[in-house]
Amino acid sequence: MTDSFEWLAGLIEGEGCFTMTENAGRIQPSMSLVMVDEDIVRRAQQLAGIGTVNFRKRQTERHQPTWRWSAYGHQAIGFALRLYPYLGQRRRARISEILQAWISQPPRRSHQREKTHCKRGH
Repeated sequence: MTDSFEWLAGLIEGEGCFTMTENAGRIQPSMSLVMVDEDIVRRAQQLAGIGTVNFRKRQTERHQPTWRWSAYGHQAIGFALRLYPYLGQRRRARISEILQAWISQPPRRSHQREKTHCKRGH
């Protein structure tokens, strides 16, 4: 497993991406790997045990079709932290930046209000 995980870390270091997007004021961490080799992308996803793999048609005549493995939220953060010791300085700095932004946001508000009365208003 260690050799496979080190292979995965090297693949992510060279071809992967850790990002964050903001949606409705919330930070959403993500990771992705995009390649033309379906077998490599599927092996990476299988070793990590997270995320999904999707096919993307060629965008122009010059481009090849690609395979994209991606994971979001808790899955992306957990995976990034498992890889952290194996990655280079630039990737570690990016993961630290994303993690800091993610944990410093306020907790989500529940969609259900705290009830002080029964449904009939008593």
